[in-house]
Amino acid sequence: MHLIFEVVGIDFTVDYCNSHVLSQEKFCTFLILICLGITFIFCPHFSIWVIRMATPEGGSASDNITQTCPLNANEDTIIARGREITEYDIESVSGFYCTGRIRFEDNQSLKVRFLKFDNGVCARKTFSRTCKCGHSRILKPYFVTYCKPMEAWIICYQWFDHLLGDQNLRIPVLANTRFAILHYWWRNEIRELLGAIKHIHFSRCFHRALNEICNFVVVSNKILIVNVQGSIEELENHLDFSMVRAWRLKDLAEFKDLLKFHILEPGTVWFDRDYFLDFFDSDRFGYDNFIKKLISHPFVLEPRDRMMLFFTIDRALKADGDALIEFQSKLQGPEFYMYKRWNNNSNIVLSVYALEEIYNYRESGYDGESIWELFRFLRDVCSHSDRRITDEEADIVVRNVYPNFLDKVYALHY
Repeated sequence: MHLIFEVVGIDFTVDYCNSHVLSQEKFCTFLILICLGITFIFCPHFSIWVIRMATPEGGSASDNITQTCPLNANEDTIIARGREITEYDIESVSGFYCTGRIRFEDNQSLKVRFLKFDNGVCARKTFSRTCKCGHSRILKPYFVTYCKPMEAWIICYQWFDHLLGDQNLRIPVLANTRFAILHYWWRNEIRELLGAIKHIHFSRCFHRALNEICNFVVVSNKILIVNVQGSIEELENHLDFSMVRAWRLKDLAEFKDLLKFHILEPGTVWFDRDYFLDFFDSDRFGYDNFIKKLISHPFVLEPRDRMMLFFTIDRALKADGDALIEFQSKLQGPEFYMYKRWNNNSNIVLSVYALEEIYNYRESGYDGESIWELFRFLRDVCSHSDRRITDEEADIVVRNVYPNFLDKVYALHY
């Protein structure tokens, strides 16, 4: 007599004819499964909920299978350069992707993931574009082929831990909830992803779906991009730079939507985030300068680098007299009215001793009122050799007392 249970991903067989003694572990498992069976009979809705909780997000429960398929280069198979792959195994299917292995000619194997496609033309183009854009933050593809057992086209990719949308990350977006400071891990990931997008564009490609969270995966706690889909050569006139620029900006706009609707605390009040996202809409820059400024935006910088921006901007202005005059004039604009009489109103330098020392430094001579003097003071907070305040402390003070001043100055200068 055999009882076989296949509930919430557990396969458990009890052979009463041949086994008289159950181990403690098996016995406990057996009791749990009996309870689940009874629950299913008397409360089926609860049992269905339990089964769904064990189902991977975005798909049905994993189907454990083993399908070994030979791999030969032909019109339906394109293999990336590198070690020769002889065959692949599909071991399980779970929602958007499959899990398996590839085997090389020396009989060594490697764990991989397979992404499924309905359309062969789309699969081959995506494979070709992604291969062309090799980058540390773009998932490496091995081959594309039509898989007969699955009746679908597949791209074989390097192993990834999970999709970004699977909600397996345990890293908070905010490092400091009181002052709404972006976690350092997210600062780095956003900068790295923007760098990868820049690399895609400089490889004469476009992604075309950066607003879809399924096109991002996590590998060893790093976010990688998958499925690069477009190429400059596909445009009606690939020599028309305005058209190329429009497609590049469309990629950046879609990445902005990913951040806005899926990652950066959507639905909450967070002004630092909003200034960063608004910066994506700036169209007065050339593309090269624009992507560079996005990567170095204050929102994604470390405290030391944020404070250093005051010094960097000041040095650039001193090298261009006309730019300095224009900058000082723009500081009188309505968006800076809230910072007027910046020391008389808040008395911030009197409340932080380390700042008071800088404010009263004999060579400074700040008037405590004009916006230019505030900029000059914050530049000196960064560069003062004898200051007794850390970069993190200075950054928090500036964020708290002069909110978004750095964001506005950054957008104004660049």
